[in-house]
Amino acid sequence: MLVGLAAAQTPAIEMDFVTIAPGEFRMGCAPDDSPSLPDGTYGVCPPESKPAHLVKITTGFEIGKFEVTQRQWQAVMGENPSHFQGPDHPVEQVLWTEVHEFLNRLNARNDGHRYRLPTEAEWEYATRAGSTGQFGGAPLSESAWFGEGGRTLTESTGATHAVGQKSPNAWGLYDTLGNVSEWVEDWYGDRYYQSSPAADPTGPADGQYHVARGGSWYSTARYLRVWNRYETVQVLKRRDMGFRVVRQTR
Repeated sequence: MLVGLAAAQTPAIEMDFVTIAPGEFRMGCAPDDSPSLPDGTYGVCPPESKPAHLVKITTGFEIGKFEVTQRQWQAVMGENPSHFQGPDHPVEQVLWTEVHEFLNRLNARNDGHRYRLPTEAEWEYATRAGSTGQFGGAPLSESAWFGEGGRTLTESTGATHAVGQKSPNAWGLYDTLGNVSEWVEDWYGDRYYQSSPAADPTGPADGQYHVARGGSWYSTARYLRVWNRYETVQVLKRRDMGFRVVRQTR
């Protein structure tokens, strides 16, 4: 679904959304997930991604078909903080708090919808797209930009890519794995899965870090597994960190 967003104080912005129906899935790393990965790396299930547990998403939502682009960020915020410049590349080097300012400005347009980050559970549900595999059901080389690291993040010769160039997952979402890691709403808790509610979990009430998901152009395959969780400082700006938007009818 395509939506045009406009307000007198900012240029029009267009965002594409995919409707996600309610349902349930098994969240987290399963005991039979292979530690041998497509790029030759190896990684066992980390404790913060265990145990695998059944989660119900009780309310449908719409989520961005693509990661938020620099064109969209510029239209709303009036500037572009990204290191890798390109209007159709995902915006990066954005703080969690700056993402919320972007969302506040979208919500101030009063277009009948509320815009927010996905919860960690919503993100994994949409990224899995009905698959029980570690990479959302699609061959990683066909669906994700990754493995362009080498040396440090700031020294790497890799970069982001324009959104939507790889194959989508089964529910029509692009770049959920790779390109840029994506902020979600939840605080991070390394033992949260041991006691999280079965329906619509939203993470711990507070914490020191927020969660990012999906891995990036810089990551090896072990960090692109659909259940992999990143504890991320909310005041950290990274050139491989962006986000996508969820919207719901007010």
